[in-house]
Parts: sequence; C-alpha cells; structure tokens
Amino acid sequence: MKAKIVKALYILSNLFLKLVRKIIWPGRRPETAKTVCIYRIGNIGDTICALPAMHAIRQSYRSSRLILLTSPGKRGMPGAKELLSNAPWLDKIIVYYSDEIDTFKKQMAFNEKLRKESIDVCFELPNNLATLRTSLRNMTAVRLWGVSWGYGWRISTIRWNAQLQSEKIYFPDEVDRLLKVVAEAGIDTKECCFPLPVNDRHRHAVKKLLASFNDSQAPIIAIAAGAKRSTNRWPLERYAAVAAHLKRQGTNIVLIGGAGDKSACDKVNDLSGNPLC
Repeated sequence: MKAKIVKALYILSNLFLKLVRKIIWPGRRPETAKTVCIYRIGNIGDTICALPAMHAIRQSYRSSRLILLTSPGKRGMPGAKELLSNAPWLDKIIVYYSDEIDTFKKQMAFNEKLRKESIDVCFELPNNLATLRTSLRNMTAVRLWGVSWGYGWRISTIRWNAQLQSEKIYFPDEVDRLLKVVAEAGIDTKECCFPLPVNDRHRHAVKKLLASFNDSQAPIIAIAAGAKRSTNRWPLERYAAVAAHLKRQGTNIVLIGGAGDKSACDKVNDLSGNPLC
C-alpha cells in the first residue's frame, strides 16, 4: 500500500508541474532560437551524467548561442566550469554559488543578470533530489528572465520511505533519466554522446596514472564508494571485498570520488587488504 501511495505522489507531483509549465508556456517548443540556456547544477558526476542530454540539445539548436547555467553549490567545489571550460560546443558558462542567492535581494539581482542574456529557450536538466518547491521556484525564475519557452521540471525523489522506494520502485540511471526529459520535449536523443573537451594536459595525466600501475596492460576498474542518496550507499565492506577479489584477478583498481568521499575511499583501501590507487 505504501508503495502505491509513493507512486501516486510521483504522478501527482509531476502532473502538477506539467500543468503549471503549460500555463506559463502554452505553446510548442520553438524549432529555432537565438539563445538557448541549459540549467544544470551539481558537481563533476552530475555534469558528466547530463552531457548526452546537453549534446542532444546542442544538435537540435546548432546555430543558437548556447549558455550553460550551473552551480556546484558552495565555493571551492568542482563542477561544470572545471570540466567544460574549453568545450567548443558551449558559447558561455555562467557559474553561481549558494551564497549568491541566499537572500531575496540577491535572488532578484541574479534574475536581472539572467534577464540581460535575452534567453529564448531554457531547458532545466533537473537535479535528482529536486523538490516540488525548488522546481516551482526555478520555473518562476526562468519566467522572470523573460524566457519565451521553458521545459524540464521533474520530481525524481520523494523524501519519504527511501528504503521502500529502493526496493519497490524502478529508478532509471541518471543519463537515461535526463535523456528522457529532453526526448519528451521532442528532441532526438538516439545518439548518446559525451562531448568532453580532451586536451594534451588530460592525456598527459592519464599516461602518468597508467604508468603508476605495476601492470599497465591489465584492465582498470574504478570504484566510487560515495553517493548523495543514502539508498545508493553500498556497505564499504562489500566494496572492499569486491576490490580485493578483482585485485587478486590481476585488475588495477582506482578509487574515485569527491573531497567528501575521501574517508570512505580510505576505509575501502584499508579493508581490502591490498594497496589500491
């Protein structure tokens, strides 16, 4: 019964957002636009998962000026700017931080700044943890920017009975979830592409990493032990057991994550009984 209630809440929440969006922007998606904005917040992983959806939008608006509006949250956190600053398919990246919109006055100044960009079409690639309140706030902000057509607001997480949801409800991976949002706007998403701007500095860093392995020809498996959603956090002991098994099979292991995941990676390394990268 609880699972049915949760599913109903998802359906009702998204129907409500769809209705509000249709009231604000009743027309069909413009086939052409002078300036298109993609709104996607988050850190490195959030940005990477959104790349195929961004690529699909760019392919649909090849001649448009394309802006990426993004925020990594607090200052000092890595995000889209560090990953995509040299991407040739982006015309501009606008980065803001949480302390820049923490008062009503700052929010109004921020909205005025975006209004000056003369955005015609805006796609929000919604954060997995976005709430109904946040979605409505963002939709209102986009309207204040003078955008002629907006799309993308979704509820993908209801913060109630998370364990039950993980057991009873299917959640698509983040890449597929965002591609579906874009596809529902009528954009072709058949080509799943990750257009990362790779340069010589990146190639040198990869070569240096490969050279650090005892056997540079062995397979490499990356393990990310951290996760924002609590139900996505596998017990560290199990990560360690898998890592140790793979290491015994001759596989190179790389533990990855953000600054907040360091303690988890250290514990996996210690529990595995083998020196891991």
